[in-house]
Amino acid sequence: MKILAIETSTLMGSVAVVDDAHLLCELTLHVEETHSAQLMPAVDYVLKTVGVAPANLDGFAVALGPGSFTGLRIGMSTAKGLAVAASKPVVGISTLEAMAWRFPYCPSLICPLIDARMKEVYGAWFRAIDGRIMRLSEDLVLPVSDLLKDLGEDAVFFGSGSQRYREEIAGTAKGHAKFAWPETDGADASIVGFLAAEKVKRGDIPNIDELEPLYIRELQALTRKPKDIDR
Repeated sequence: MKILAIETSTLMGSVAVVDDAHLLCELTLHVEETHSAQLMPAVDYVLKTVGVAPANLDGFAVALGPGSFTGLRIGMSTAKGLAVAASKPVVGISTLEAMAWRFPYCPSLICPLIDARMKEVYGAWFRAIDGRIMRLSEDLVLPVSDLLKDLGEDAVFFGSGSQRYREEIAGTAKGHAKFAWPETDGADASIVGFLAAEKVKRGDIPNIDELEPLYIRELQALTRKPKDIDR
């Protein structure tokens, strides 16, 4: 199942083509200007590299956010436009969940963080179990101090939010904080594609008109402590 995936919710955007669990091609975009200047050339490049036309793909995937509002809108509109033109489904994946999948065998809690400005972070809690990532909270936007309230075990933090608020995290977590390398800060389009392929196989395909970026600030979550929830 070939999927073209787009990730533009962070500065380190990317585009990838995956075939089930196999990565065929991925191009990373370090964006200092808008994603719109590089996104379509990147899409053309990866498709030509693997030798597949949009009409021959099985679907499209896009990172839903949270993240850069402008980047999310660009990625979403591009993915939807390609899907409509090719008459194929498009699936959205949480950026934080895609980030968490970088650590499928991590023994500690997993907490990707994206700088949300206004002294807040976008974050969520995950746990790795037998090579799978299990979600423990909804995607949140809140101050670091609230996110870490009552944390009683080790957790790995990464992402732009962990870099900006590293000292506060270390102080609030009281010895439980571990920090991943900065190279793990972004989300990979390839992971977005792998997760989307699983959803397409399950028939979990949204109506394209209902697929929207996940901004979160409009839907402020109340959960502050990691706990098991239904996926």
